[in-house]
Amino acid sequence: MENDGFKKALDNLIKSQHMPEMIYHYCPAEAFFNIFKDSPKFSLYLSDVSKTNDTLEKKWLGNLLLKSDAYKKYKTNLPQGQDDQILFTIFCAEYMDIFATSFSADGDLLSQWRAYAADGRGFSFGIKTSSLLSNSDFRIIPIIYNQATQNQFITEIITILQQSNDINGFTSVFDEASLICKNSAFSEEREWRIVYIPDYISEEDQEPSLFRVTSKGLVRFHRWLFNPENVGRIVIGPANKTTVKDLEIFCSNAGIQCPTPEKSKASYTP
Repeated sequence: MENDGFKKALDNLIKSQHMPEMIYHYCPAEAFFNIFKDSPKFSLYLSDVSKTNDTLEKKWLGNLLLKSDAYKKYKTNLPQGQDDQILFTIFCAEYMDIFATSFSADGDLLSQWRAYAADGRGFSFGIKTSSLLSNSDFRIIPIIYNQATQNQFITEIITILQQSNDINGFTSVFDEASLICKNSAFSEEREWRIVYIPDYISEEDQEPSLFRVTSKGLVRFHRWLFNPENVGRIVIGPANKTTVKDLEIFCSNAGIQCPTPEKSKASYTP
């Protein structure tokens, strides 16, 4: 049986980041149009996270763990000839299939416009987080950037492992935490994610991976479907020439009934 201490440690890590009422997806105008054109069901692509712009994706927490005092103590106390199960867990976590799409807690952030919305020519739209909590296949998770919080989590789960010898429980929470913890250099993004982790044990329940072409080559993805009522806000990028009236008509045609669209407050032009 999995030790409850591991689950509690992971829950505390997740709860260290307060969940906002809405999270925002930034995208170019063409992607925005494609997302909302198929009313009454819209879809976002949850892509293979190993193809993100972070070279330490799924590796950051493992690297931090290997440098920690808690791990050095664990390794020193290993009986002679016993395998280092933590090291094996870290290695496997890097190759675990995880699919995600990214959001920000801020719907009008210049760095997000420039990086993810065609240099300000796109849109951001807010999804109500209350509408995401009941879907068991797709989960909403925060990204944790604070290194002190990450180190505290590492110490806690290694201590529990030493007390319980429950490597399965350790592996389960480490796999998920490796997706949650990132380099603090990305902290301005205030990222949240919707994630899908395939359960390859239950093959009959699996949705087959789809493929799309990006600058990184062929990328696997899964579709996440959502409804018009999930949308709570839409912001027009600072360099986007779409008028509020145009967007109101587009939203009406798509069945989106969120408050009046608004223009970004960022005084930016490429």
